[in-house]
Amino acid sequence: MGNKHDNGKWSFLGEGGYKKAYSIGDLCVKIIKNPKILSKRLRHYIELEYLEQIFAKGHSYDFIAQYHGELIGAVFETVRNDDGKVSRSLDEILNDEKFLYENYDKILKALVEFYNKLYNNSIMSRNSNPENLLLKESKDGWRFVLIDDIGTTTFIHLEYYFKFLARMKTKKYFLRFINRIAKLYNSALPVKLAKDVKNILNLC
Repeated sequence: MGNKHDNGKWSFLGEGGYKKAYSIGDLCVKIIKNPKILSKRLRHYIELEYLEQIFAKGHSYDFIAQYHGELIGAVFETVRNDDGKVSRSLDEILNDEKFLYENYDKILKALVEFYNKLYNNSIMSRNSNPENLLLKESKDGWRFVLIDDIGTTTFIHLEYYFKFLARMKTKKYFLRFINRIAKLYNSALPVKLAKDVKNILNLC
C-alpha cells in the first residue's frame, strides 16, 4: 500500500476515532465505523456540509484533500507525492528524527504556510491529530494537506457563515494542535518545531 496507484483495488489506509479510510486508485473513501451511533453520523454529516460549502462553485485548495462527494462513504483524493507514494503524515515525520532534522526548515515553513492558508481563507480545522496532516513532497515545494477533521464540533456553527468567527476558531484550534505536538512528542526537535511555529505566527 502507498507505493503504487492501485488500479481498482481497495487498500486499507487507516482509521480514526469513528471512520475507516480506504484507497482505490487516486481516491480515498472514508466510511463511518459505527453508523448506527447517532452522534457519529451527525459529526460526519456536519463535516460534509462544511466541505460542500468550502468546495462550492469549483473552488479548490492545495492544503485540503479535494472532496468529490459521497458514495458509500465520503470520497476524497488520495494525497500522493510526485513519485506516486502516499504522502507521509506529520506523525510519521515527528517520529523520524533523522528525516525531521535533515528537512527541519522545509517542514517548519510548510507548517507556517499551512496555518496562514487556513486563516486567510477563514477555514477551520478541529484537528488535533498529526496523522491527519500529510506532507506532500513535490518539485514545486513541500506543503501540508489536511485529510480529516475539517470544520467545527459545534452543532450551531455560526463560524461557517461569519469570517471573523471562523478565524478566531482557526487560531484556537491550531494553537491547541501545536501545543499537543509538544506534549505527544516529548523530544528536542518536535518541541522546538512547536515552539518555532508559535513564535513565527505569534500564537499564544
